Amino acid sequence: MNLKKIKAMPFAPFRRESMERWRVTVKEPVVDGERLLVVDFLENTACNVYARNTPSFRIVCAKKSKEVRGINHEGRIQQKVLDCFSGSMWWNGYVLISPREEEALRRFLKAEKTENHQMDNLCKWIKQTRQEMKKRSMEKRGELMDEDYRLCPEALPEGMIDYIRREVLPEDRVIIYKKGNVLGTCSVCGANEKFSFAPCEFFQLFYRLLEFLLICFISFKFDLFHRAVVRRCQILREKNLLIV
Repeated sequence: MNLKKIKAMPFAPFRRESMERWRVTVKEPVVDGERLLVVDFLENTACNVYARNTPSFRIVCAKKSKEVRGINHEGRIQQKVLDCFSGSMWWNGYVLISPREEEALRRFLKAEKTENHQMDNLCKWIKQTRQEMKKRSMEKRGELMDEDYRLCPEALPEGMIDYIRREVLPEDRVIIYKKGNVLGTCSVCGANEKFSFAPCEFFQLFYRLLEFLLICFISFKFDLFHRAVVRRCQILREKNLLIV
């Protein structure tokens, strides 16, 4: 869904001494051969009854491609715009909308009954569309679907381990190790193999490294001590206190 031109559309100012918090405008532009539904929610800057924490925003709906996007007052696409609109206040809060624009919403949503100028039906459509978008995105990434995850058994089915040993492992060149062991069985030839980097070898290397560091430390300390003794002897010779 190409929203470059729609994001650049300015928000019309709305200031009216009334109780209406929002003025709703509806446009139906055609972008790339697809008719979109652009719904602007214009904040009433003269209304002080409600908290002024949500500036004007825009919702763009595409029925053909089954997509919905939220655009904030700065022209940026933001997910939290849709999160905010999904709240219960849009089901009950009164909005100012003309009969023509409400009819455009009804035609797009194909909803005959409404409790609040099609705001309730728009909320339902957005919620359903977002779920479908999430599902398509998960399928595209190859993720496990929620309904498929619920079908997974809580325990391994009977005979699963034997099936893996009999059918799956012979096709793979792997070595099976038991937990905490260094000996394994090759799935190709059946021979017992030893892990090349066993824990005992690890500790041997660790102790060798520790021994090497200790020798370096002792050598460094001895070198400092030797230098200190030589320097002290030089000072004593200069003062004619050292007799060799």
